[in-house]
Amino acid sequence: MTAAPDKEVGIKALLRAVPVRNEALRIETPGEKNLLVYVPLRQRWFMRPPFSWLLRFSKDRAVALDALGREVWEACDGKMTTERIIERFAARHRLSFHEARLSVMEFLRQLTRRGMIVVVGNEPKESRT
Repeated sequence: MTAAPDKEVGIKALLRAVPVRNEALRIETPGEKNLLVYVPLRQRWFMRPPFSWLLRFSKDRAVALDALGREVWEACDGKMTTERIIERFAARHRLSFHEARLSVMEFLRQLTRRGMIVVVGNEPKESRT
């Protein structure tokens, strides 16, 4: 039963962390609510000449965000903590904090996997001894 306290510490650290957008992304707004985010791809060995002379390879991958995704994406401004983003999302959509936390944390996890954001942890103010 020692895993529960460690997991709780991990969640608290994630809530204090600040999501920051990747500055290398290109963004388009095709509609009023939607957003297209272009994530640069790593250039693999087969994407270089002479293969690239014969085949066209995309330099980036498009990710479409709907209105809810755009709301969370825009909140990842590098200033707001994950906890504050969740609180705003919960208040705006009339959810409990825990309901919103499940959705927002999973979405942030997906954005991180796709290279769209990085989550920067804040050091706790008190030091452990």
